[in-house]
Amino acid sequence: MRSAPLIPLPPTPPETAHRRG
Repeated sequence: MRSAPLIPLPPTPPETAHRRG
């Protein structure tokens, strides 16, 4: 876990945001 660096997630598109709520 410490070996693997945290990868920043890409910006969520408007389509996904709308579907999420």
